[in-house]
Amino acid sequence: MEGYKKAWELLETRHGNKRTYIQHLMKGVCRGPSVRMNDIKGLRLFTDALNTCVRDLKVMGELKQIETYESMRVITRRFKGKLRDDYVDESHRHEELDSATSCDAEWLLTFTKNMLRKAEKDREQIEEPSGQHANPSCKSLPTQKTMELMTAASKVTDSSLTQSALCVRNVITSKHVGASLI
Repeated sequence: MEGYKKAWELLETRHGNKRTYIQHLMKGVCRGPSVRMNDIKGLRLFTDALNTCVRDLKVMGELKQIETYESMRVITRRFKGKLRDDYVDESHRHEELDSATSCDAEWLLTFTKNMLRKAEKDREQIEEPSGQHANPSCKSLPTQKTMELMTAASKVTDSSLTQSALCVRNVITSKHVGASLI
């Protein structure tokens, strides 16, 4: 209880009153740049802000401030790309499994923590100290230029096959490419 009293005094010193602090917490999660899976730093900052907001609102008995439909909608509109898609999928799955509860702030916090862990794990699997792919069977795909050369250098062995204008252009190009390579 002593820690709570000190925290409350600090809160009043910094923000003046409870309402001002609640507004400060809400702004921290409602405003800001879009949040994406591939932006681990941004996802971490958002998750930390949401964690602080949920924790402090819960301690103050004001969690209802963030759990309004409008607040949750504003917060989740910051999600873009794969993070948005995963949020929609997971929230639907949650509501199907437990129709009695909606996706509240604590559920959203758990979701963002899980997505942050997933993004960090995915990055670790991609990056290795040697700079190689973590999966040795993973080979890089040909670039567009390589694919064009492969197409241009490919011969049609069956004369009964018709070629599109692109293939004819590529065959002509292959003669010029072949001549310049020889």
